[in-house]
Amino acid sequence: MVVIDLGSFLGVGMVLMQLLRLLTVVTLGSLAASYGILVWRVDKRGVYFAFKCAWYTLFDPLHRPYLHGVPNS
Repeated sequence: MVVIDLGSFLGVGMVLMQLLRLLTVVTLGSLAASYGILVWRVDKRGVYFAFKCAWYTLFDPLHRPYLHGVPNS
């Protein structure tokens, strides 16, 4: 019967959890920065600019021609 020392695995789990935590913080920070830039760049003269931001966030990547290999004219 093989006996495995579980004490050696405890440090690996902590390192893995800290790595996932770091990736989560970096991802959330980049999302916050990108949405902040989106709100800063959108035309805020209208009363419905929040809906315009939502439209750009949800549907604009689907309509960009360069995502489908068609060059801009």
